[in-house]
Amino acid sequence: APREKFQFAEDTYPCRFNYPHLSWPSTAVCDGRAHCWRSFETDEHEEMCAPREYLIQDLQLTANLTTANSTLLTWSPGVELSGHRESPLKLSGYFLTVKSQGRTSLKTLEPTLREYNVSFLIPWTEYKITLRRFYTNSDKDLGPQMRLGRAAAVELRTSAYNPSAPRELKVISTGQENVNLHIMDPITWNGLPFKYHVRWEPQSSIRGLPGNMEIDIPSTRPDDQNWMNCSLSLEPGEMYRVFVLAENADEDQNITFQSPEIFLDIATTPGDAVGLHADPLNSHELLVSWRVFSPAEFFQVTVSYLDGNFTLIQPEDFENLYPIRVQTRILVDGVVMKSSVRSVIVDKLPPSRNCTVTLEACNLDGCGTALTTWAVTRPAVPKPVITGVSSNSTSSFQVTWTFPDRDTAFYDGFLVRYCSSASSCRESYAHANSICVINLSPDTIFDIQVRARIKHTDGRVELGPAATAQVSTWKEVPLAPGLKVRASEEKSDVLVFSWTFVNGSVDYLQLSVEENIWTNCTDDVACDMATMYGSTPELTTGFIRLNNLEPYTTYNVSIRGCNDAGCGEESTLNVRTGMAAPSEPVG
Repeated sequence: APREKFQFAEDTYPCRFNYPHLSWPSTAVCDGRAHCWRSFETDEHEEMCAPREYLIQDLQLTANLTTANSTLLTWSPGVELSGHRESPLKLSGYFLTVKSQGRTSLKTLEPTLREYNVSFLIPWTEYKITLRRFYTNSDKDLGPQMRLGRAAAVELRTSAYNPSAPRELKVISTGQENVNLHIMDPITWNGLPFKYHVRWEPQSSIRGLPGNMEIDIPSTRPDDQNWMNCSLSLEPGEMYRVFVLAENADEDQNITFQSPEIFLDIATTPGDAVGLHADPLNSHELLVSWRVFSPAEFFQVTVSYLDGNFTLIQPEDFENLYPIRVQTRILVDGVVMKSSVRSVIVDKLPPSRNCTVTLEACNLDGCGTALTTWAVTRPAVPKPVITGVSSNSTSSFQVTWTFPDRDTAFYDGFLVRYCSSASSCRESYAHANSICVINLSPDTIFDIQVRARIKHTDGRVELGPAATAQVSTWKEVPLAPGLKVRASEEKSDVLVFSWTFVNGSVDYLQLSVEENIWTNCTDDVACDMATMYGSTPELTTGFIRLNNLEPYTTYNVSIRGCNDAGCGEESTLNVRTGMAAPSEPVG
């Protein structure tokens, strides 16, 4: 049979029927001496072992030039025996068994070999290497074809070597000035655990300092502990890259080996911000500002307030309901700005609402201690209600309005803006709820806007919504009068008219009959004029009477008002006088 067919697994040999029960090393099997006293379980059984003459031959095994992965085995040769039997056994080779904890390797060697380099070893590992002769018998009638010979063993430990990289590096906890790390041992130390080397580098070249430390692994560390913890003292709010490598040693600690590095990006908790302020800018915005003394990746500003609908709930329903708190959260970049003062405007808030403002300096691993302050948004700005607008001369107008009398501390009067198509816009400021604007052009239409002014702590002025109106200044000459005829058919030779002028001053009247020339009523004996008592520039009324007219005759009468600036537009009526008695017959 080929040599590779034969195998033998080295193991302890138990003598089960001895008392106490004994087990012998595998080298005691087939060594020429019986160790078990019961013949049927002898370790020297002839069915298993070669004859004693073969077994008493000495076998010396030595290991030389042992490294982390190999050792050179050398051994003494056996002696060929002849004349023992008709067919003596033949040395056919060696069984090589390499054992470590949990691992066994078997190999069959040529009988001519006297040395062999075992090159499949693992660093820093205890090995028991057994070499055993075996013989073959070509004649099956003389017993088993393969017989075991004497064995020799050597025990050794391979040299130390570079450990594998630490299995894991993770953060246990993070503070503003320290980070606690957990280091998991390498899968294979390949030597005595000696120490860890830890170093760190800041991610920013401007802030933070690099550093390093060594963590000794005490010899008293329990065997089942496969980790070490460490604490790094760092700057608040900084990002670092931490590197860790493992170092082992040989028995005398005069030779050490280091593993590859692993790294982890970490960040300390940002330092707490200070000086948190929240100032209302208007009814929907808060200006939140603070100061910082250490970097942060971002700042988290949270503004919360009670939902306004909760105030509409009836008191009897309160016990089954809870107020809903609305939150607005804004993230502010903490890297781009170098100033120690930061601010952000939080908008889209409800008016007149008590808001809780919290600020946290954060990085991706967590946030620092939250700061809290409170602020009330300004009330909603109402629109004034214009109650009157009028012009009382050719160069002025007056506007009056009402405004809700609430939270007046927020308001700083009113801004009145008036614009005409013929000139640019102008503005006037008023504290009262009315204003009279003067020095205007006559006969001009003005578009008016009235807005409440809101004052802010930062000096800004906000204008509320506009109330609008339109007004026209008076013309320099009177407008066309309103005319009505009074009892035109009761008199056959007289016509009486009532007239009205608005928004203008009238010094005298002119009339024109049948489109004749204009004459002053005061200069014509056929014309009488009377002005009603109490007339004002805004409204002037009176009567005019035309005398000496022809009976039952239709007249075209035009009347206009005049003053120092001239005469205005006329108003015209066609009126017929009343009938009179006919004259006497002519013939």
